[in-house]
Amino acid sequence: MGASLALALAAVIGLLWGVAGRADVVRPPPRSCPEGSAGVSSHAGPYCAPQTCTPQVACSKGRVCETRKLCVTPKTIGGRRGPAVKVQQVLGSCEDGKKCAGGTCMSLRVCVPKAK
Repeated sequence: MGASLALALAAVIGLLWGVAGRADVVRPPPRSCPEGSAGVSSHAGPYCAPQTCTPQVACSKGRVCETRKLCVTPKTIGGRRGPAVKVQQVLGSCEDGKKCAGGTCMSLRVCVPKAK
């Protein structure tokens, strides 16, 4: 009886250890994001972040800084081990009069591929 109780206790500890380990896993960033944004991942989950730019902050090679209309909503990240921070999450494009299914349509200066 004592050995089976010890075995059952070890199994429960093993299961709980596995659950705790998976809770801290950071999922990969989204593979596909609207133009002008890029996939980012954190403990708050994956999201598409705007790739903002200014005349002083240049875009990477092959990209240019242009104004685009994007559907944006706030996303809170952090808070477990430090202060919570609100970031912008891009949900889609609202160019050419398109309506946002979620979020607010905002004009942002973002890095986009250079026209060929």
